[in-house]
Amino acid sequence: GVLFQGNTGSLFKKYGKYSKKMLKKLLKKDYIDFMATDTHHSVKLNLKRVKRKLKRYISKKRVDELLITNFDKVINNEDI
Repeated sequence: GVLFQGNTGSLFKKYGKYSKKMLKKLLKKDYIDFMATDTHHSVKLNLKRVKRKLKRYISKKRVDELLITNFDKVINNEDI
C-alpha cells in the first residue's frame, strides 16, 4: 500500500553521488512509482533531459509510467 516517488534532482547528483546511486538501485528494482521534483524550490524541469537520463536505467515504457501513466492512475483512483 505504499507508493514511492523518486526525485529528479537525484538523477543529476543535485543531492550528491549517494542519492543518485540509491535512486538507480531503486529504479532497477522497480521500487519507484513516480518521478517528480520536490518543489521546495522553483526549478525548471527539463522533461526531455529527465526522460533521456531515465532511459539509461529503465525501459521507455517504464519511464512513461513514472512520468505520466501512474499520475493519471492516482487521479482516476486506479491501482498502480
